[in-house]
This record gives sequence, C-alpha cells and structure tokens, in this order.
Amino acid sequence: MRKIATAVAALVVLALPMGGAASASESTPAPAPGQRTADPLPPAPAAQVPFGTASLCDGQSCTGLDPMRARSSVDGSRCTLDAYTPSDQFGPARIASPEGLIELVYSPHCHANWARISHSSPGAWVWVQTLGNEVQQNYVPAGRNNTHTGMVDGYTLTRAGAAYGYTRFM
Repeated sequence: MRKIATAVAALVVLALPMGGAASASESTPAPAPGQRTADPLPPAPAAQVPFGTASLCDGQSCTGLDPMRARSSVDGSRCTLDAYTPSDQFGPARIASPEGLIELVYSPHCHANWARISHSSPGAWVWVQTLGNEVQQNYVPAGRNNTHTGMVDGYTLTRAGAAYGYTRFM
C-alpha cells in the first residue's frame, strides 16, 4: 500500500507545471527506471510581453517579432501570408485546454513559428518553445479572447502550450 501511495505522489508531482528559476532536476524527484518524466514548461511572464518592431526576418532573426507586422527577408511577404497549423500522422498541432484553443503556427515565408490562443479569456497565458528552449510567451489582454506570441526560429522543432497543456514538438 505504501508503494502505491508513493507512486501516486510521484505522479502528482510530475504532472504539476514547473516554473521559476529551479531546474528540472531540482524541482522533481528522480524517476524510477523506465518511468517517463513530465516535460518542463517555460515560466509564465510577469506582464503583457511587448513585441519587437516590424522588420524583415528569416528563421532565427524573427525571434521576438510580432508575426502580424514582420515580413520575410527572403521575398518581402508578410509572415502571416500562408501561415498554417502544421500536422503530422497524429493530427494538427493544436489542443483544447481549460484556457482555450492553443495552436502552433508556422510561416513558410519567414521560417518562423508562434503560438496562438483563441476562445479564451483575459489573463490566459500562451507560449511557444523550441527544442533548444527558445521561448516566447504572452497573456490574453483585457477585453479580448485571443492573442499570439512573438515568433521563434522555425528551422527547429517547436511546440505551443499554456498552463494546462501543450502540443507535441513539430
């Protein structure tokens, strides 16, 4: 019985999102052999995140820019032109969570990704994270039910999420 209680307690700890400056090794106990660990989530921002100014970009140079204002340095097209939610054999990179509908968005013109949240409420948090741990995040502003993050490099695997869920890396 004690082993079951210990296992349940360990799973509860692993299911909780991690934040702050603590590393994953400081925040969670070591997993048992063969046991999966929860992916660490990026920390929530303290306030609404301002975007970089509109400019030309491609891939890494798009980091932090607003996808609604940035343009491709390759062909001059808006980064939102032909942007889409990528899919794989398991379906599109979107999830429904208590915060709203969260989507990973990819721009083929700018080779950049960003996260979008809709059907949400003011104060909901959304983030986008590359496999290399590059993170952009934002809150839904007052009076709105949607927002998006700044962009990250689209040449690497990326995922989008919020406090209660995230997409797989695509």
